[in-house]
Amino acid sequence: MGKVIVFTPKSTDAKQNFSDYIEAAKSLPFIRTAQFSWDEAKWDLAGLAKPERPNIPPRLNFKGLEGPFGEFSRAFTAHRIAETFGVPKQIGRYNKPIARLRDLAKCAAELGIFHPSDLSLEAFDKTAIEIAAKSKSDYSNAQMTTVLLWVYQALDAAALFHVPFDWDPPITTTKAKRRRINADKPGRPLTSREIEIVAIAFRNSQTQAERLITSILALTCCAPMRINEVLNLPVDCEVLPDPGEGFRGGLRWRPSKGGRPQVKFVPEAMMPVAQEALQRIKDVTKPARNAIHQHIDGSIGFIFPNDYPVFHQETGLTYDKALFVLLRHQLSESNRTHDNVVERLTYAQVRRAMRGDENLSSVFRSTGAIGPDDPPFELTTHMARHYLNTIAQKSNVPQADIALWSGRRLATQNNAYDHETAEELVARIKAKRGPERLPKIKIDDRKSWDMSLVKETAHTTQFGWCQQSLRQDPCQMFGKCLNCQHLVCIKGAEGKLANIKIELKHEIALRERALAKKANGYPIKDRWLALFDKKIARLEELIAILESSDVEDGAAIRLADAGPEVLPQFDMTAFGKARHSLSIEESERRQKENKHGD
Repeated sequence: MGKVIVFTPKSTDAKQNFSDYIEAAKSLPFIRTAQFSWDEAKWDLAGLAKPERPNIPPRLNFKGLEGPFGEFSRAFTAHRIAETFGVPKQIGRYNKPIARLRDLAKCAAELGIFHPSDLSLEAFDKTAIEIAAKSKSDYSNAQMTTVLLWVYQALDAAALFHVPFDWDPPITTTKAKRRRINADKPGRPLTSREIEIVAIAFRNSQTQAERLITSILALTCCAPMRINEVLNLPVDCEVLPDPGEGFRGGLRWRPSKGGRPQVKFVPEAMMPVAQEALQRIKDVTKPARNAIHQHIDGSIGFIFPNDYPVFHQETGLTYDKALFVLLRHQLSESNRTHDNVVERLTYAQVRRAMRGDENLSSVFRSTGAIGPDDPPFELTTHMARHYLNTIAQKSNVPQADIALWSGRRLATQNNAYDHETAEELVARIKAKRGPERLPKIKIDDRKSWDMSLVKETAHTTQFGWCQQSLRQDPCQMFGKCLNCQHLVCIKGAEGKLANIKIELKHEIALRERALAKKANGYPIKDRWLALFDKKIARLEELIAILESSDVEDGAAIRLADAGPEVLPQFDMTAFGKARHSLSIEESERRQKENKHGD
């Protein structure tokens, strides 16, 4: 007889549940071997979390979270680490909830609440309102509110509330759909006005900080780059494979998300900009490289980051060959003395220079690219990548080339960076097509075939015109045009008629070979032969119509829908919907019949 295990519900005492939650976190195995003590204000999560930047250790700071809120913050973090122990996650998985817990503790204190078990619906609502007030966009608001929701769910799941309540904040998220034209995509390209501002800032830059930051922005406008890839460039990254009349240039490149190492080519018109930007960057960063070489020679002692001498682990790039190295305080206008400390340029420094703060004007304002009374200029380094990808899409660059140029593993990832609207696409097609590209077609039944639809979607095939739009999805009938009701044949198009006759001869020859093999004892199924008969009859009927003197030249001939039971057909409900379900059922039924000899 099996042993009876009695399950008991969690205590209804929230304070007892709170104590159990804390003790369970303290007893987690990794806590005993971690590089921090439970009560420390800062936790070093080396080996337990991934750092945001290579030279910044993954640390948590519980400053501002005291008493019960501090205990819960530590326990919440420990339980989240345990959920994925052995697979370190980005440090943001842990420090973002800590930031939201600070917001929650602050709002709770204003309501006279100082223990997580006493939290109420009002406290969470108040915190969400304050988060929304300080958010700079709907996206950041959604991200921060979602993290606050994680905190609520952890408290509720552990039964830590004295008075339980439901909290379901409205969170608006943007999800990109996997299709060619989609106006609701995350991210956006640069506008023409923003490009102009970047160009003005690049031209007017004077200080070392201005010249460095604007040169980075100019470089990102020359080819689709990720900022972390730029900051890991070697100093000798410039490549000129053919400096003669067929001038081509690019940069030695190591994509950061699985793309193949390559020479990232820069369009010829942008090469002077790229060369000028690179030279400015080298001029600003040269003192730090000189200091590194002096340190290597033993003439001067300098202080370096913990990861010295390797600047980038994946490529083995060393500090003396890295492009973006600086002396501490080198970019500061207020502090003219440079320390004997060598450090790398970080993305945080780039962002601060672009955005500015209460102690620093942005490079756009300090260079005069925007006026003192103009609103703050919001720009990210990733917008240029979206912009260049959209230009490539509008220029009909092959998807494989766009993926390679952008450093992607898969061409399917291109669509998130394609911001061409449906209206722009239609206008581009019309401009290329011209007003007289299509033959004049007499149509008697406009209900069955609308001329406006043909003008917008029709494209030529070897047999006629295909009416099916391929803007969103690939063709389901590729290679089977003569079975498809979307094919439109034009009476009088002799070249197309000749191709149809060749196809007929090919089908007849295949049927004859099948009949010969069947006569020699090969197991050729009658159903397969019947398929040839249907296709041949269909082609003979089409040729008869196209050669008939009763049909006027220029008339449009559409093939009838033969039905999936007779021939493969285009299906508007594909895949896996009504018609395909019927054909699959029919196929299974026939297989059973053949198995039983019926």
